[in-house]
Amino acid sequence: MATRSRSKLVWRAAVLLVGVLGCERIPAEPTLDFRVVSLRDGSAAGAPYFFFLPPVGNSVHSSGVFDPAARPEVFICEISGSACGIEVAHMTMSPASGDEMIVLDISNERYLVNWHSWRIPNYSPSKTRAYRIRVYTEGNLLGYADVWVGPSLPTIPIKFRLDEHAPPPPPAVDFTTEMVVALFLGERPTGGYEIEVTQVERTDRGLAVRFRVKKPDAGAMLMQVLTQPFHLIELPRVDESLTFIAENPSR
Repeated sequence: MATRSRSKLVWRAAVLLVGVLGCERIPAEPTLDFRVVSLRDGSAAGAPYFFFLPPVGNSVHSSGVFDPAARPEVFICEISGSACGIEVAHMTMSPASGDEMIVLDISNERYLVNWHSWRIPNYSPSKTRAYRIRVYTEGNLLGYADVWVGPSLPTIPIKFRLDEHAPPPPPAVDFTTEMVVALFLGERPTGGYEIEVTQVERTDRGLAVRFRVKKPDAGAMLMQVLTQPFHLIELPRVDESLTFIAENPSR
């Protein structure tokens, strides 16, 4: 009788062990230690042909034609106030980006790149954990996602879709009553350069157009593309001479 009871106990223990081992074989769904705070893409005030995909964005069913010929770039910065602060990552489709190279996934009609957030320079728990993921093509910002990254500093898959699109039409200007003032900085070797009209005032010599040129900070992480910064403004038409006055740069 004791032998039969012992056999039942052994059998039940074996069943329980198999059940436990069976449960261990089922992989747990991975949890990424980050959350999206704000999103701007084709679904929310971004370029209408650009969409973040999960886990950063939402699932989309685009009616457009996927563009496999785009050359997107991804920049990630710390958020300082409501704007970008220090740049912490830059991804391109060049092999120079290493294991953070943007990859074209033609079968799923998307681009993707893994951001290893644990590579954030000089990270410490006392620093901000809010970052802005921005996507550009040809120097144009398409959209961004503001994310909070947890202390585990996960690798975050960034996936997005780009559709073919026509350039926007030029703004309408009635040159009988209006005029356009244009300032061009010329070709520059990287991003980070800007030219901006700051003020237009009437003087005894005509109109004075004040402008400011901004150059990138030394050591800043920049888009490695040729850029041609410019600024156009529309003014009421006047038949007077124009004088351009450069102000001291902001930096």
